[in-house]
Amino acid sequence: MQLNMTDEEKRRVKKLLIIGAIVIIGLLLANFILGLINEDFQLAKVDEDKDFVYQDVTSQVGTSGVYSTQPVINLNSDDASKLNEQFKEDYQKYSKTGLDQYTYYYDVSEEYLSIAIVHNSITSDVPVTDIKTYVLELYNGTLVDDDTLLENFDITEDDLDTAFDDALSDIYNDEVRASIISSNTCNYNCFLERRLTGYKNTDYQLYVKNNQLAFYRPYNVFSSDERETNYFLNSSEDFLFEL
Repeated sequence: MQLNMTDEEKRRVKKLLIIGAIVIIGLLLANFILGLINEDFQLAKVDEDKDFVYQDVTSQVGTSGVYSTQPVINLNSDDASKLNEQFKEDYQKYSKTGLDQYTYYYDVSEEYLSIAIVHNSITSDVPVTDIKTYVLELYNGTLVDDDTLLENFDITEDDLDTAFDDALSDIYNDEVRASIISSNTCNYNCFLERRLTGYKNTDYQLYVKNNQLAFYRPYNVFSSDERETNYFLNSSEDFLFEL
């Protein structure tokens, strides 16, 4: 059966065929790109059956019931290998003292793998927490420096200062409301001085969580007032500040 179409109808059919072809090509191209991304992930991992970061060794810190853990970054890159060697050396060093906890947190975002190494030392009267973070490109396992992260997320050093100060200010106001401390005897500057004792030279440790830039910065959570120490211990503070 022969269809008699006008020139206008022929142009419409031709246009629809072209659009259909573009859609099909687009879908094929998208599947191809996704295949390459999945292949990159497969190539990036050292052990396909394990997470991007996994626990290699664990041990108890003295008789405290607290445990140290040695992480392994499961990325096939020179930077990841160097970090894994460093983690192994540090874990072995601290696990011998019976007074040091060595552990970690990690997050995987769309583009980055972030790991925070946490060292809790109880060798002094006031336990001290030190946190060091590392952010790696997820596709090639290379380390990303702070300047690049700040630029990529459009964040400034002033933004970090503001976020930290706002968070500590909220804690101070919460303690005042709970009558843990009195604003008459200790204002915010007094509170800040106490919290930063032993931590004044601590740098912001950048970290990517849920595809957003964040940072770690520990501070003193111990106090001569048992109520204040319990306030921090009960808050499950991990020193992570989100922007």
